[in-house]
Amino acid sequence: MTASRVAPPAEPPPDDEAAFASLAERHRRELHLHCYRMLASFDEAEDAVQETLLRAWRARGSFDGTTGFRAWLYRIATNVCLDQLRRSSRHADNAQTYRDMPWLQPYPDALLDEVVATDASLLETSVPAANSALQRARATMQEHLPARRAEWSSPERSERERELLDSFIAAHERGDAALAVSIAAEHLRVTMPPHPYLYEGLVVIGPLLEEAMRTGEWRLVATSANRMPTAASYLRVPGDTVFRAFKFDVLDVRDGLVSEITTFGPELFTRFGLPTTL
Repeated sequence: MTASRVAPPAEPPPDDEAAFASLAERHRRELHLHCYRMLASFDEAEDAVQETLLRAWRARGSFDGTTGFRAWLYRIATNVCLDQLRRSSRHADNAQTYRDMPWLQPYPDALLDEVVATDASLLETSVPAANSALQRARATMQEHLPARRAEWSSPERSERERELLDSFIAAHERGDAALAVSIAAEHLRVTMPPHPYLYEGLVVIGPLLEEAMRTGEWRLVATSANRMPTAASYLRVPGDTVFRAFKFDVLDVRDGLVSEITTFGPELFTRFGLPTTL
């Protein structure tokens, strides 16, 4: 009978501040995503990561080596987020719509992909191999998830989402409110966190779309957030010479139609790597 191998304790983090910062910085992006998943706010996740790294540096002497440095950082980050949630007294489980979640902010898909690449490096595997594993996992999940969830990441759904996003962009740039209405579900819902606005049904939203089309000239850029089709909208009002960042629309697609639009302000453009003017 052979004795089981016991993993040696992990090396303690360096006591030099610059070396510690360099080691911790490798995990910043994945820590940011972890904090975002708990807080649903891009900005608050940034603050949480900063607090995590500060707490980690101050508590470096308490690192006992029973877990890896990465897992140790995750534990600290989780506690930071829990502290923030307790201070804010949020109750997202009681929210009926995104209007009830004023802290909500979308996460750029480009940064999600960056985390996948980072994780592949940490696991000593390639990005294609990591993506292949993700695809296999999604396929397995689709076999066991309810029908609505099984649509996620399916090729048919992705293609339809691209078509709807193209039509959404064309409708704005042509000033064609009828086209915008034609791709929307009858029960379309629009929310605008952090504002408490909620619009429901095409009877209400249709006239608002027509009014928006007359505001000025629109140019839209296709992007994606939280794995959902998204349009970054630039508006040139009469008398102006440039198109200026105006809003972000994240589209929720169900049954082949846009069922919900969550609209955010222009502060998101730089986070998505987009210019503020065209």
